[in-house]
Amino acid sequence: MLARIGHAAFTCRTAEDAAILLNVLATPEMSQSEFKADYLSAFGTTKHPKIGVVKNFKATDEVRTAFLEAVKSFHSLGSTHEMDVPFESASFNIKNIEQDRETISQTLFKDIDVLLLPTTTDSTPTIEEAKAQGSQAVSADNTFFCNYYGLPAISIPCGFSKNGLPSGLQIVGPRWGEGNILDIANTFQQVTQWHLKHPKSDTSG
Repeated sequence: MLARIGHAAFTCRTAEDAAILLNVLATPEMSQSEFKADYLSAFGTTKHPKIGVVKNFKATDEVRTAFLEAVKSFHSLGSTHEMDVPFESASFNIKNIEQDRETISQTLFKDIDVLLLPTTTDSTPTIEEAKAQGSQAVSADNTFFCNYYGLPAISIPCGFSKNGLPSGLQIVGPRWGEGNILDIANTFQQVTQWHLKHPKSDTSG
């Protein structure tokens, strides 16, 4: 049996909207999440989360600065400590993927609830820049490991780059950890305003 590496995704304005949509799209009988009946019920349940801040991600100085600034907001939400992610183990050689997926939550998330890292390695390209760069306009270096390990993740705005487009903060959880991810993302959006801001109108190309 071939394991699926690609993941379905959807775009919403807020973590609350994502929870509402997930309630519609998810198949409860296929999930082992304790919130599978109603993901909105996850909000407010992750008290003093243990947050792993990834160190070995790839990013430009601009993206790294925005990410580290956003991490400061999490210091008041729970305990944080730096850690590495086995990016190099996630590949298209999926011979051991099922075994890796079974063990990753027990190892990577043994002492933490979620991981934090930038979503992209570089600032978001404008439409014209994306057209010029083609399908590789946005690198998957910081996101592919989630696909390989089958980990749920959410990307939320955490700032704006010099070109006036949003920077993304990625929150990753263990398998079936969608509830914790949505809860922590929602809490971050309650103490920040990035999700309410809009890109500059002249960056559309």
